[in-house]
Amino acid sequence: MEQNSIPEVSEGVHKCIEPPKLMETHTNATQENLDYKNRTFFDKISKAENEIANRALGKLIFGCNIPLSVVDSNHFKNFVKTLRPSYRPPVRKTLATTILDAEYEECRTSLKFGEHSVLLIDGWKNEAANTKNIAAMIHNAAGDIGFLDAWDLSGESETGSALKDIVSQAIVSARDLYNTELYAVCSDNAANMMKMGKIIDLWHITCNSHTGNLLAKELVPPQLASRVNTLLKAFTSADQEVRLLAYGGHRITLACETRWCSNRDAFLCLQKNLPAMKKVVGQGVSIDPAALQLMFDDNFMKQVSDGIQLFDPVCTLINKCQQSKFSIADAAEEWMQLRLPDGYIQLQKNVEKRREQALTTYGLAANFLHPVYLGKRFSAEQHDEVEEFLLQELDGQGLDDLAKFKSSTEHSIFQLLREKGVVNPSSFWGLAQRKHPEISKLAIKLLNIPASSAQLERAFSNWSYVHCPLRNRLTFERSKKLLHVYHTLKLRDVPSDEY
Repeated sequence: MEQNSIPEVSEGVHKCIEPPKLMETHTNATQENLDYKNRTFFDKISKAENEIANRALGKLIFGCNIPLSVVDSNHFKNFVKTLRPSYRPPVRKTLATTILDAEYEECRTSLKFGEHSVLLIDGWKNEAANTKNIAAMIHNAAGDIGFLDAWDLSGESETGSALKDIVSQAIVSARDLYNTELYAVCSDNAANMMKMGKIIDLWHITCNSHTGNLLAKELVPPQLASRVNTLLKAFTSADQEVRLLAYGGHRITLACETRWCSNRDAFLCLQKNLPAMKKVVGQGVSIDPAALQLMFDDNFMKQVSDGIQLFDPVCTLINKCQQSKFSIADAAEEWMQLRLPDGYIQLQKNVEKRREQALTTYGLAANFLHPVYLGKRFSAEQHDEVEEFLLQELDGQGLDDLAKFKSSTEHSIFQLLREKGVVNPSSFWGLAQRKHPEISKLAIKLLNIPASSAQLERAFSNWSYVHCPLRNRLTFERSKKLLHVYHTLKLRDVPSDEY
């Protein structure tokens, strides 16, 4: 047989595949690669193997948010042929239905949660689809997060009663899908969410980052933030920003309503860019007269500097509370330590108002049962509030255990753990659970409540990425499934050093 001849095959066996020719421009290829274009080889694929490849392709497209239409592209088909000539990729309809549905179910059922979990819930308006949505996620004791479900409330009122019904559905879904019982709900402090919190049977905690952001907005007059934006917008055009960067400036960050700490970020942006802005103007570049006046207004710039000082401690609290491992016990400690710089006594009443709003009974109780915090910063009224809560939640044995926890009786497990320096709440109460199960169970539940719903806010950012204006024909159900899969796969996409 000649070297390049093709062996005969019987009918029913896979065809001989002529490999695609390599580009002649690869001058540095090895001789082996150069010989590849002269070779022929056999390739076949079973139906089961083709389905496995389809699922892997679905993960790639959904997990990287690639438009589904990519499978109709000849460039994509040619690329696939270079990898596995016999593979038959799915058409777009199959990808958007059968494969998406299968991946959606796999993502839903693969999540694992413990016996008890916390529900995160919030509303979001999808501008691309012009819909009002409510989304819910589950937060477990280990700090893991999973997307639960979403509801389209377009054309309906987002009342407290409607939200209560959604929470009831979430309770059933969490139990049926993940065999976990929801015991607390974390939301923002919008009026409808607050009403919902009063009529559900679960503990209701408000988002500490959201409360902190409301406080930050109260610290400076709205017109000051507006004037900062006026000056910054004078340098947002492409030409102006290029000039700004050339003189050592930075890209512009504007204050907005939807991003936490955006006022502080805009004020800092202006302060850092002011020298470069003056250099740009000094070269004869014209800008808006109102912005030009502000640039050389020393009193205005003093207000900007003072605003940054006011924002800093509050924004530190906001950013800490956004962390997934930050609990309501940690948040309570931060709120009790929050102080504005000296000289702003008149604004302290705003701090006290938001502090009282943030320090719920559950946050205070969690702080008291934290092995480090122990409610040391409590007022007498806060001690009474926590004591009343614990009296309601604990049985007789639990109250006896509470007394031992408070008194640090010699030779007790609590005293031993303190002497050993066990400060991690999960470890502390996990070790104490065998001897004191009732109070340990309550402490673990309280200390595993996240300080904020920031993880759900990030899911909304993902949703606007998945269901963007260019994909405005997506139905709500398909949009929800794409988000669920994208978010779940993104959490699993851990960088690997394998390649």
